[in-house]
Order: sequence, then structure tokens, then C-alpha cells
Amino acid sequence: IDVYAGGEVNMNSNILSPGLSFSRPYFYEGGPSRGNSTAEKAFSLVTQEADAQFTDIVYWVVMATINAEENGITQMTSNEMPLVSLFGTGLKRLLRDAIIAVGNYDEMYR
Repeated sequence: IDVYAGGEVNMNSNILSPGLSFSRPYFYEGGPSRGNSTAEKAFSLVTQEADAQFTDIVYWVVMATINAEENGITQMTSNEMPLVSLFGTGLKRLLRDAIIAVGNYDEMYR
């Protein structure tokens, strides 16, 4: 498995899962907002620890879909996504292309 979405994050996640990398949580259950340390559960993406750049790409693609939804950018208006050089100029369309491919976070689940 390259990416596992929905890995429950807690203090034991990183300790009991050697070789795995947990992203910052993208969803909190039982808590009022992002960054709330009192949330009952927090879920993150899990990738292999050995490939830090792949882990970063996975995280930023998911965050791009959330950002697109928050800013009203859809698959049809994906050209409004900024071009960024997080991973070099050769991949500056990466986040825009992700929205072209699957839409924003809400569109993926319709």
C-alpha cells in the first residue's frame, strides 16, 4: 500500500508503527475545529517513512482539494488554482492538475 487514508492518530500511532509516516490530521471527529487537541479522534494519511517527498506530495494534493473547496474552485474552474513550485518548476501544475482530475474535496464524494 502506498497511501492509507484514515489512519487514526494518537500518541501511540507513530510509536507502534515503525516505518510509517503520519501526516498532519486532515479530519477531526468529536472536536469543533481543525487543530483542536481535544478531538476524540484525528485521522491522517499514512505513507511509508522511507519516501519523504512522496509523503509530502500526497499531503499537499489532499490539502489542495480541501483548499479548492474552501475557495469555491471546482473541477470546471480548476484554472483558478495557483501554480506553485513546492516540488520544483517541473511540477508547478501538480495541485491544479489534481483538481482537474478529481475536483475539489466535496466533488470527490459526489
